[in-house]
Amino acid sequence: MNFDFSEDQQFLKTEARKFLDAECPPDRVRKSLETNAGAYDPDLWQQVIDMGWVAAGLPEAVGGLGLGRVDVCAIAEELGRACAPIPFNSTVFGFSEAVQCGGSTVQCQDWLPQVAAGKLIGCLALSEQPGALNLDAIETTYQNGKLSGTKAPVTDGAIAGAAIVLARHKGEIGLFIVSLEDV
Repeated sequence: MNFDFSEDQQFLKTEARKFLDAECPPDRVRKSLETNAGAYDPDLWQQVIDMGWVAAGLPEAVGGLGLGRVDVCAIAEELGRACAPIPFNSTVFGFSEAVQCGGSTVQCQDWLPQVAAGKLIGCLALSEQPGALNLDAIETTYQNGKLSGTKAPVTDGAIAGAAIVLARHKGEIGLFIVSLEDV
């Protein structure tokens, strides 16, 4: 069994590396971390959106490119190697995957096209304190259409337009999608 990238995936990885070597050298990463308080580099993020990387693993029906998860991993590996200061992991691997795996058809149609078009940064808001996630300690609640509680840490929460929030509802734990635009 061959666990290596396919020829096409290796090509994608090589092209991602070339792009990141040119556009995301260590001095750009350092500058972004110093000037943006570690948030992200919006210009680099836009370049990644324009290249289709954010839409790569999303289905074509929602505006994605319909590539597989391993293809996206080839891109992500290079983004990690470059320490690219962008919200790729939280948006693509966190938010988008959670919506695809657990969201309704309506939620997928509402949220995923925005991600594919690069119009939405997403995040997961699960923990309420640093350390391992403790479901017994979840105090955030969902009642009467409103979420109440505090989540921390939330990777890319300060720049996200939407979050998937872990909360209690009628004594059960659930996940709820919330727009952060009006928060």
